Amino acid sequence: MKQDVLGYYEALNANYYTDISLIKANYRELAKYWHPDINQSEEAVEKFQLISEAWNVISDESKREDYNLLSAVYEKHDYPDIDSIIPFLDGMTDIRAIKLEKVLGLGIKYKINNKLEICDYKQAIKFNFKTAVQNWLLGWWNWNAFFKNIAALQNNWKFPVSKSESLRIFIHNIVAYKKAGKLSLAVASAVRALEFADDSLKEDLQKFICEQNIKVAKPKKWNLQNLRLVQLFVPIVFFVLLLFPFGSHYVTEGEIWNLFAKKKEINYYQEVDFGNDTKGVDDIVVAKVLNFPIDKKDARYLYHLKKDTDVMHGPSEDFDLLERLNANVTVRLTGKTPDNMWYRIMIDSGEMGFVRINDLERGIGEEIPFGSKIFEE
Repeated sequence: MKQDVLGYYEALNANYYTDISLIKANYRELAKYWHPDINQSEEAVEKFQLISEAWNVISDESKREDYNLLSAVYEKHDYPDIDSIIPFLDGMTDIRAIKLEKVLGLGIKYKINNKLEICDYKQAIKFNFKTAVQNWLLGWWNWNAFFKNIAALQNNWKFPVSKSESLRIFIHNIVAYKKAGKLSLAVASAVRALEFADDSLKEDLQKFICEQNIKVAKPKKWNLQNLRLVQLFVPIVFFVLLLFPFGSHYVTEGEIWNLFAKKKEINYYQEVDFGNDTKGVDDIVVAKVLNFPIDKKDARYLYHLKKDTDVMHGPSEDFDLLERLNANVTVRLTGKTPDNMWYRIMIDSGEMGFVRINDLERGIGEEIPFGSKIFEE
């Protein structure tokens, strides 16, 4: 059901679907009836002011659109002032609202904090981590806090992102960016709002997007599972420390965060399937890599280098250099990192290393030399 939080439609004896011509007729009749020069009742002035304000908004197509959008996510008591509205995190569109519950036990009393954070994905990971650290370390030291903390940990796990607050942010930013003349950012916010909107609101959003005729990049969905898993890192570390209780070094929160943030997670040698019941083990110790099927007669995974490129032993500039290849050299893709930043390639000698995805282009470049191990006719 469409909301009318300020009562503008009701004041004009109309609703969201009422045609503007009928609203105009209603306004004339109501304004004449409630005009203080004619109507001497105590409520006449207030009624006439509301009718005039409602007509000023509903009669303007753009203002009516803004009112309909904001009414979907705001109540009367917190409805923003349109004349002074500004966007949340101006210029950023890939953001969400994170509202996690922090519990702090203080012996004879306790505190609960539900602070709302508006942030990007990396900031959300860190916010989830810090909240989990506080709850796991400091949330138990009061009898009531003990049970509150259990509920908080469960709630934070289930809802690492506040869908309703995220929708409010995007809708708010649509109107704020429109007012500032930043239509591309307004459209980007509308596209992201579609993820959280109900069917009724989606109609308004899609209409707005189509009317602007501005193309924006397809938004990436956040990996909510990662936001949840980071909350388990603290108890996992505690469990590991219990297995080694005689160490003389105390682990700080900063060290725990740095350990979690390392890109090279678990080193291991990878088995590579070459087809025809032939398997081998590459000589690269790397982080987690997704394997591609390797068939030397399949040209679909043949790419070439756009420029002179350093091939690294692992998916980072921190690894040693395997070899430097010239532009247009043809290579075979054998795997990629989960974040799609690095691709593992096989070179003519059969060795494998890593290059960034931006350094590769699909298809054969220079002619593949005789004896190359990347392709067989």
